Amino acid sequence: MKKNVLRIALWAMVAGAGTSGMVACSGNTDNTENTDQLKQTEEEAAVETVNAKYSTPEGFVKAADSYLALKDGLVESKAAEAQLRASELVVDLQKVDASALETEVAAEWTKMAGTLQNDANTIASTTDLASQREAFTSLSNNMIKAVETFGADKTMYLQHCPMANNNNGGSWLSSNEEIRNPYYGDAMLKCGEVQAAINTK
Repeated sequence: MKKNVLRIALWAMVAGAGTSGMVACSGNTDNTENTDQLKQTEEEAAVETVNAKYSTPEGFVKAADSYLALKDGLVESKAAEAQLRASELVVDLQKVDASALETEVAAEWTKMAGTLQNDANTIASTTDLASQREAFTSLSNNMIKAVETFGADKTMYLQHCPMANNNNGGSWLSSNEEIRNPYYGDAMLKCGEVQAAINTK
């Protein structure tokens, strides 16, 4: 019975509606019962496996690692760290060599790289944490597309918080299944779920 209740709460949270998601992501880090419930719902969530479509272009792994470092800076609510890592991500993206890819695939990467650089530049241009987190939504959505397309030399976990961006939701990538929310940091560190595991081709 308890498992059924938790499953219902999870789906309500994913849909972004109802009070179940609000309770699960209340941000009360001292409430042991809420924490245990979150862990159980995370464990019971069905995780889809996705395989990248193409081989990873040279240098993209370093860019993906810079994205992860940026995400960690936001998890820790360190705006200066996030700014630094975003600047590094811009440089790493410029260094990706797609010359070994087929022409159409290389063109696809070039388009993605430009969009990712714009997103990273937005974060690198400010030390306002709220603005960085807002821009991180677009960066993450585009990085998710890039990793689903090219992989990242390791399994990447697509994670989602239904309460981010005024309850419009926000996604991100992590190299670890454990939820560490970059949109709220300590305020709601474990709010979210793993939606997919993305593997390199």
